[in-house]
Amino acid sequence: MIVALPAAAMLLAVGWALRRTVPARGGLLAIVPAAIFGGLVALLLRLGGGLPGSVDGWQDAAYHLFGISFLAIGLTPTGDAKLRKGALWMGIGQWATFALQAAAGGLVVLALGSVPDGFGFLAPMGLNEGPGQALSIGRLWEDDYGFANAASIGATIASIGFLVAYGGGLLAVRNRDRRVGSLPSLGWWSRETVAWALALTLGYTLLYQLVFHGFGLIGEDLRDLVLAVMFFVALLAGMAVRVLLSRRGIVIDGDQTRTVAMVAVDWLTVAILGSLTWEAIRGVAA
Repeated sequence: MIVALPAAAMLLAVGWALRRTVPARGGLLAIVPAAIFGGLVALLLRLGGGLPGSVDGWQDAAYHLFGISFLAIGLTPTGDAKLRKGALWMGIGQWATFALQAAAGGLVVLALGSVPDGFGFLAPMGLNEGPGQALSIGRLWEDDYGFANAASIGATIASIGFLVAYGGGLLAVRNRDRRVGSLPSLGWWSRETVAWALALTLGYTLLYQLVFHGFGLIGEDLRDLVLAVMFFVALLAGMAVRVLLSRRGIVIDGDQTRTVAMVAVDWLTVAILGSLTWEAIRGVAA
């Protein structure tokens, strides 16, 4: 992971550079996110054997960046009642479609009869959830249920889902303003945002150590279960800190935390694509 984190950061920077070189009227390429450019470069390097660091190291980087992004989201103020209502309905819709996709995946596994029973339940990680969840749950299944390569398979499914979602989104906005798309402005490099990024990284590190060692004292199975949903623990921790600070009259700058969350998600996208291997891709395709 020590190698993967800076390598993924450099490839994300490459993605930003490539994104800026595409002219405003460059067709669909003009609105492809920088993380996809950088992630595809990472994937090509991985498949060609030129990417430094192990697959596990790149998966670890994605796992922890996912947790940091949720910690930032938890700290971000929720805004007005309309925004909260929209988030509520989005959450309900997400979990409803998650159940439907899990049921469909389970039926496919039953019909095939030649793959592990849990394989179908990684399907919702494709278009419904994301690489972080697939990686976390996959590792839990590897450690506790003997599901070989579940983390890599889950990451592959989720990455394919990411690319399909991005592609569908690009097609949906193909006739709209081609200037759509987020690029980190120079403001991202301000002292305040960098300070928030460092604080969130430190806070997540302390939280992870607390969960790892604290629940480890109770039992390894419980520890692994909690670590599988570490992103949710980080979200709850961020929300709790935000509430405590607001009661003391301290208001968090949502723009700063949202920016950190956005960059962390872009960073993990590059990392998760860089963790894919031919074996994992063939495993999903087969």
